Amino acid sequence: MTTGTLESPESHTQASPAGPAVALSTLARGQRAVVREARMPTDDAALLRAMGMCECALLTVARTGEPFVVTVTGVDGADCKCHRAGGCRIGLSREMAQRIFVSIIA
Repeated sequence: MTTGTLESPESHTQASPAGPAVALSTLARGQRAVVREARMPTDDAALLRAMGMCECALLTVARTGEPFVVTVTGVDGADCKCHRAGGCRIGLSREMAQRIFVSIIA
């Protein structure tokens, strides 16, 4: 399987916290995290990237389970054009959430 990337098409400065990457599906409701990588087919990663989930995205878990719902916004200080229009909510299958790795923000 080819691994996809969630990097923005344009180069941008990533302003994300250091720390271990964990599966998005392990987060609880209300937790916030920054996207680090996707371990999924290229087509699936491209679809998520088109919805604003790039490596400068700040995710807030709105609902766990099926679907796993996150609010997507930009990270403060990131030089990225992906989230200038504000945020959005995305519903993911639990399987998809298990393939997105994030760094938790305290």
